[in-house]
Amino acid sequence: MKYWLFFLSLILFNALYGKQADYYLFSAEGSGVILDKYEQRLTDPLLPGTPFRLLQKNILLSDGITKAHKFLFNKNIFYMIPDSPKLNLIRNCTVIEDTVELINEKNQLQKTDGTFLALKKDHAVQRIFRKGNRTYVSSDAYGWSRLPTNSWKFVKKQSVKEDEGLPDNLRIRILGQIQTVNLKYKEFYNHFNKKHKQTAPIPEWEFFMDEKSREYYLKNTVSTIKLIKSNAALKSELDRILAGSRFKCEQTGTQLIISSRR
Repeated sequence: MKYWLFFLSLILFNALYGKQADYYLFSAEGSGVILDKYEQRLTDPLLPGTPFRLLQKNILLSDGITKAHKFLFNKNIFYMIPDSPKLNLIRNCTVIEDTVELINEKNQLQKTDGTFLALKKDHAVQRIFRKGNRTYVSSDAYGWSRLPTNSWKFVKKQSVKEDEGLPDNLRIRILGQIQTVNLKYKEFYNHFNKKHKQTAPIPEWEFFMDEKSREYYLKNTVSTIKLIKSNAALKSELDRILAGSRFKCEQTGTQLIISSRR
């Protein structure tokens, strides 16, 4: 009888509060080594705050020796070989993992570095999990938002069309690659300016979508012929990310354009 009461209470809890899970938010420092489902080291950069849902702690990998934590992200399995015995988890979160459309301009996203990003009306936002009165979301970056119930509406899966844009998995990988390139620019130009006592502007890639053409543009804030080779290198990385998808990347001078293969 006690067991039946326990399972009944568990069912009622899930019905009222949803599925519970612990999450780990990726950080470039202190995350250890991240492996894919084949137990190979990840080659694609991850965005700060990438949310990994914990499945199991301290399991043995296929070599029978290495201990790792097992996670789920975007319906894919990942492993982390920790560089510290302590794992900083956000515990007892309510799993959501759906997509909503914002119906007003009242929402903001607080990124993991503490800065804020305005969330625009009609923008699709992926809700990942909830902790207390805050929701962890994905919208060009990962972060926390209040998302009151009167500020969004559900996106019907059957209404999603092919021309609605890049899927989340590609967009996240592209943003991660852009962030890596921008960080390298910053490190190089800071060193260069300090060494030569100059104030040369630091290039930075910006990523945005043209609502009319449904094309994605990568534009560098510093437009110079000197960056052509750097632009070509980034295009090569984007070609690799987009391989096998319905999207292609084209280079026009100092600008990169991602569009559907028609």
